[in-house]
Order: sequence, then C-alpha cells, then structure tokens
Amino acid sequence: WEVSDGLASQSAGKEVARLEGVHLGGVVSLVFLGADRLVSVGVDAQHTVAVWEWESSTQLVAFEPGDTHDILAVAAAPNQAEEFVTVGVQHIKFWRLPLHSDTMIVRRGIVGNKGRMQTLTCAAFLPSG
Repeated sequence: WEVSDGLASQSAGKEVARLEGVHLGGVVSLVFLGADRLVSVGVDAQHTVAVWEWESSTQLVAFEPGDTHDILAVAAAPNQAEEFVTVGVQHIKFWRLPLHSDTMIVRRGIVGNKGRMQTLTCAAFLPSG
C-alpha cells in the first residue's frame, strides 16, 4: 500500500511512501504518531500493529501482535510521539513506543467492577492527552 500527499501541488497523486513487509492481507486503521511516525493495524489473524518512520526511507520501527480479537480503530495521543491506543472487539490496549526504541510497551485496559468489557469501535484523546 502507499501513502500519497493529496495536496494540490506538483506532487499531487505521487507516492510519497511505500510501507511493505508486514500487513499482507490489508490494513484496517492508520494514525500519525507525531510528525515522523505512522501506526498501522493489519487485518491478519493477530491484527499486527506496526510503527513506521514513514518519511525517512519507510523504515519499520517496531511491530507486535495486536490482539486475537479484531482491532477496529487506533488513535494517537495529541502532541505526543510515543503513545497510542487500539480498540476493538472486547478490548482496549494502551501502547507506548519510546523514542529511539524498537520495543513497544502494551497494557490492556480493564473495566474493573464498573461493568464488563464491550466492543469499542472508535477512540479519541482529549486535547490535553
């Protein structure tokens, strides 16, 4: 798959990055993580989560299995180049990829005694993060 700039300029419609080698079946969701990174979620059986430095030679920074349940959306923390969240069928996960690292830290969200986990179809952060 490819990323195009979509701007009405000389480069309109031109490929600006090609992200290959991780998501063979397709991509369900994308989000920019800061200015230089792009998070993608695949439709494979493990719903692989990948982080790319898409402008600098489309280098894959890290990838991890996302969840055995479908991931339906990914959202990035505003003004933050390290943190994002994935949500989907019966789950929410909080991810952190420290700058200059290739290891993602992931924590599963819990509801506690307030109810039971349900399917989440979208996610967003407050402007304050």
